[in-house]
Amino acid sequence: MRRKYTGAAVFALAVSLLFVGSYRFIAGSMRAQQRAQLDAKWAAVKGYLRIEPYGPEWFYDSYDPEEARIVGDLRRIYFLADADGRPLRSSEVYRRVGLPNAAEVRAQVRRLSDSQAAYQRSDSTLLRSGIMRSRDGAPYFLSIGEETSAADEVLRRLRIVFVLGGCLLTGLYVGLARWTVDVERGLGMT
Repeated sequence: MRRKYTGAAVFALAVSLLFVGSYRFIAGSMRAQQRAQLDAKWAAVKGYLRIEPYGPEWFYDSYDPEEARIVGDLRRIYFLADADGRPLRSSEVYRRVGLPNAAEVRAQVRRLSDSQAAYQRSDSTLLRSGIMRSRDGAPYFLSIGEETSAADEVLRRLRIVFVLGGCLLTGLYVGLARWTVDVERGLGMT
């Protein structure tokens, strides 16, 4: 009898490790994919947004519905400030997420080089911040975002499935072990 419960504990531990490892792999893959999508969005923003001497300007063909939709999506979650931290432009959605203060912007501008990026989560939004240069080479702080609520919900449901699956498999193992012991007793094998 003791062997059965030891086996059940070992089985439960093995299933738990398998599920935890699988969950971490899936969650890590989803996070990497989100960052890659945000990096692609960053490249697109740098293609459409230019900082001219008179200020920031989005350059696109507003009469082309597809291009207007693309730029509208790019402008949905973004924040632009000068190197001193003075906000120049921000979207309504970014304001709801929370604008960084001037000291945070200055620190990021000092810390990041042109090719570096900083990622952070705020609520159900992944933000990518970095440096964008104007035509004259002056640094500006740019932060864009992507909502992650759908992926977060998938991961939440996956956790539930893994916990329930682990309990169910462990219960099934114990039940089968008990049945095996009962069959062996019935056949006079023990």
